[in-house]
Amino acid sequence: MSFSVIQTIMGMIGSVGFAVLFGVRGRKLAVIALGSGAGWAVYLVCRAMGCSIFTGLLAASLFVAALSEVLARMLRTPVILLLVPMLIPEVPGEALYYTMYYLVQGYQEEFGTYSGLVLTEAGAIALGIILASHMARFFISLKSHLRSRGNKKRIEQEDLEFMKYVYASRSGNVEELVHVLGLEAMKIKDGTETMDQYFILLPIRMAEALCRLL
Repeated sequence: MSFSVIQTIMGMIGSVGFAVLFGVRGRKLAVIALGSGAGWAVYLVCRAMGCSIFTGLLAASLFVAALSEVLARMLRTPVILLLVPMLIPEVPGEALYYTMYYLVQGYQEEFGTYSGLVLTEAGAIALGIILASHMARFFISLKSHLRSRGNKKRIEQEDLEFMKYVYASRSGNVEELVHVLGLEAMKIKDGTETMDQYFILLPIRMAEALCRLL
């Protein structure tokens, strides 16, 4: 069994262990295990392609965070409940250990090197989480906007279907046109009429022109 496979399996076990400490139970544990393994696989693939540690962790954390956003909505559970355990394999444990070790031992140069590495790795993870969160919010707002526009158009179409025609006829030509077309319309007689819904006003000149054509 290759070292990469062993790393992935151990990362999955570690993620499930932290999830159990957080009180996660049931099928969410299986989802967390698979998600953490997939995230670490993304990191290993990026490193195998020659990417830096920062790029690999950024890609892995972005993938895990985006996956957590999707799965949290499918499972109806808080995002953080899935996100934190699934990110356990990406936590820079080795760099943290050696940072504290060299600090205690008094090796300032080595301490500076590993502390910079810790900040780089932590920054990559944080950036991936932030990007995924903003992407999720963008798509949710976009979906809501499109849905509201669709509802608005549907309401406008329904209103248009129930609109009534309103006309004024001095010579009787417009009234004749209304009867010929079979329109349900209200005639304006003295201007005191009221409508309790949307209406379409028939222009007199256009109606008279249509009467000549008919």
